[in-house]
Formats: sequence, structure tokens, C-alpha cells
Amino acid sequence: SQSLLDSILQLRDPPTDHPQSVLPEDSLRTRLLFLSELLATAKGSADCKDVPAQSLVLYHALLDAVSDTVLKGFLAVELLSIQNTRIIFATRVLRCMISTLLPTPASPLLDLLLRFLFASDSPLLFPSLLARINSNSRALSIATLHLFNELLKSQHPVVMKALLPVVEADAVPCGQFYEAFCAVFTEPLPCGPLEKKPTSAVASCLSDVEHAAAAAQACRAVELVVESIGEEEKGAMKEDKPAEPEANKEETPAPQPTRPGETTRQTASDTPTTPFLEVVTARLRMLLRQPLEINLEVTQIIATLAIVAPAPLFSKLFLSAAPHSIAWELNALWSKAVTRSKEVRNFERYLRIAETCLNTRDDAVSMQREDQLSVDATFNLFLEGYIVLKEFLTELSCSMLVRSSSLFTV
Repeated sequence: SQSLLDSILQLRDPPTDHPQSVLPEDSLRTRLLFLSELLATAKGSADCKDVPAQSLVLYHALLDAVSDTVLKGFLAVELLSIQNTRIIFATRVLRCMISTLLPTPASPLLDLLLRFLFASDSPLLFPSLLARINSNSRALSIATLHLFNELLKSQHPVVMKALLPVVEADAVPCGQFYEAFCAVFTEPLPCGPLEKKPTSAVASCLSDVEHAAAAAQACRAVELVVESIGEEEKGAMKEDKPAEPEANKEETPAPQPTRPGETTRQTASDTPTTPFLEVVTARLRMLLRQPLEINLEVTQIIATLAIVAPAPLFSKLFLSAAPHSIAWELNALWSKAVTRSKEVRNFERYLRIAETCLNTRDDAVSMQREDQLSVDATFNLFLEGYIVLKEFLTELSCSMLVRSSSLFTV
């Protein structure tokens, strides 16, 4: 654990007196993977011992050392600091650690990291991270969005429980995802109608899958017929029994009138939400008036959410026109963008100039995009937001087709 902490500190303050043969990032990843494999080996050897309690001494000692030295002793202090530079560094280190451990299956170190973020031992940590998504500091907001995007990619049960609501409603049939998504929008999508037929490269694979699915459906149909026959026989046996007297029947209670507060909560619960979704949705609403770098990170999180969300939650967020769903917010943004674009004379010309500037800009020369577009910074933000929204809706439409495939699993 001390060696791991040393590599983190070396990443923050790299030595300048002599050249390094190994980069600090590579050193951190190497030590993380070694420690993760050591924990997995200690836990695996304990499962083969006659006395597992004694064999787990090394395993628990390593976890406690990492928790006390690295997580609570360093990261927790830095993440709750009041200096943005310290917070940004700790956030990037935490994201690097999570992304390094993601390819490791069932990593005990990854479980420890995620419990550290969402456990009740540090009640201020998770709310502070959420609040920094809307930070006035662009660098701090981007670093935090990077972290949450990596957390969503992990699909860890602790992360999914903390960030996403549990929905048990019926999902939209997978074959209707794209049609349901397009039906939410009042303005035509920028991508237009997408071709849903598979290409020749995957046609043979899909035909085999469809053949197997048809065989499974035929077997299921036979099972349903057998079940229906059994239910008919049971119903006939019930009809032969004498009817129960009226006195033995329980009276159905009359429905109680609902209070106004309860009705409001039920109406608001049509779109499931969590503090994380509320913060991300708030950032999404500002897509046409915030910097390009923030827009790219917000859309990346929503694109990840469209892939990893369970089917019932996916239907509620992306295929429903209920207020405050993600599809509803995107429809409001796209309608506003199209309406404003029609009010600007020669908008297509400005749009082409903006796209050219974004594709050819050179950060090394430090050229300001505002100098190349317009003297109105608000209009420049709108142009960049329009471009990001247009490309993002096309990407999201493709995600709908991907999730419609029978080969897709969450």
C-alpha cells in the first residue's frame, strides 16, 4: 500500500533531477494490477484451506492497508479539499485506478474502491462529487464527468444501485426501440430514417441466430399449449365444485380518495430519477449555452447510459415522452435549436464555418474559436451546441438500433 501511495505522489510531483525510464502513470497501473492479483491469489488460496479464517489474514490485512493508507489517508483528504488543483488531481487518480482495474474480473480492489466512494463511512464524498458536475470550474467539471462515465462503464452493482433507479415496469419490445425513440421528437431527427436491414457481412450470422430463435419460439409455443390445456382442466375441476355461499366471500374495500400530495408524487414518479440523473439532466438542458468541452462529456455520459441501462429503465428514459425523461429533454433541446436556426439569416453558412473551425482548429497555436466565428460569444456557444446536439442525436439513433438487435445483452 505504501508503494502504491508513493506512485500516486510521484504522479503528482514527478522528479525532475533525472530522466525517468518508466512513466508515473505506467508505474501506478503496474502496481495496481500486481496488488489486485495478489489479493485475488490470497482469496483463492483461502478457499482451498481447511481453516479459511486463518488463511484470509493476508487478504484482509492488504485491504485494510490500502483503505487506511491510500483511500482514507490520501484520496479522501484530497477529494474533500478546498483547492481545485488538489481535487482535480485526486479525481483523475481515482478514475485512472478504476479504468485500470475494470478489465480484471471480480477484482477485490475494485470492490474496495467503489465501496469507498458510495459507502456511508464518508457521507460527504459522493454528494461533493455530484455537486462538482455543475462546478463553475471547467477543468473540475470535466474531470468529475470523466470519473462518472468510467463508473457507469463498470456496471458494478454498487455503482448501478447508487446512480440509477430501480424500475420494474414492462419494457418496450426491442424491435420497436428506434420507432419509439423517433416518435418522441416533434422535429425530424438530423440523421433521417436509418436502414435497419443487416449488411451482407453479418447476414449469415443473423440468419443462424434467427433460425435458432425461431426454433426456440416453436418449442415455447408447444409448452404454452400444454400449459393452457392443463389450466383448462383445472378450470373444469373448479367448475364442478359447489359455489361458496355469499357470506364467506370477502368484501372488496372501496377505493380511498388520494390526497393531492400523493397524486403529485405519483405523477412525478412517472419518470424515475436519482440525484445523479437530475444533475446530468440539468447539465444537458444547458447544452446550447455552455462550452464545447462540457457538452462532449455530458453527451458521452448519456451515450454510455443508453448502452448500460437495464431494459425497463432504458425504456423510461429514452423511449418515453414523459416530462423530464432524457428523450423529453432532448426533444425540447432539438426543437429549440431548430426554431432558433430558422430565425438566423444564412444559418447554414454560419454552420459550415463553425464546423470547419472545429475540424481544423489547432490547440497548440491557442487560437480562440470566438475569433473565427462571431463577435457574439452566445451565438458561438449556440453554434457549437447545435453541432454537438446534431451529431449526438445521430449517434443515439444508432444506439437504438444496436439495442434493438437480438445479439445485444446488458
